[in-house]
Amino acid sequence: MNLINSKDRVVLILSHFWTPINITTAKEGIRKLISCGSTSNNKPSVKVLSQSGEPLYWEEWIDEERSTYYKEQPFIAASNKLYPVPTILLTTAKWVYQTKGKPNLRYLYKRYRGRCQICGDKFEIKDTTIEHIYPKSKGGTKESHNVTLTCQPCNSKKATIYPYKNYKGEQLKPSNPYPFFHPLQKERPEWAPFLFKK
Repeated sequence: MNLINSKDRVVLILSHFWTPINITTAKEGIRKLISCGSTSNNKPSVKVLSQSGEPLYWEEWIDEERSTYYKEQPFIAASNKLYPVPTILLTTAKWVYQTKGKPNLRYLYKRYRGRCQICGDKFEIKDTTIEHIYPKSKGGTKESHNVTLTCQPCNSKKATIYPYKNYKGEQLKPSNPYPFFHPLQKERPEWAPFLFKK
């Protein structure tokens, strides 16, 4: 059993596209899972990924007969009881992770090298827009895990359709994870499949 400090940063948060959006502490990971991933919520928006890859709610996760834990599963002590710390949280499209800086058009243009992510053509910055993958009208945010770059005609064509295909015929999604995940890739072995996919 691996007993850890509540401040250890061992929880990877994945967007509903299964791409990393943040890393947080053990205490905060459990708090998020209890408050947003309990079956007592009307619409739970967070689940934990078990060792078998199955997304579980809080109650399922703490049930030793229901859940499968990782070889080096971290635990935290609270109220004379040990709780398994979720090392990977999976969010739904309706869950919002608030970041300090939201991507602007100039940043997205540079990140995608001016390529519209729907038609695949390259444009000047004045002819591009920020596209909300999960539409704003349906509760989508301007967070980095929900925006991409499109040309103005494609933006109008997509409108509020979700999901939508990109120019490669795949589901429209944000770009690869941010570089700050790279130093942490060896932190938890179970994170490796979600970091820097190609």
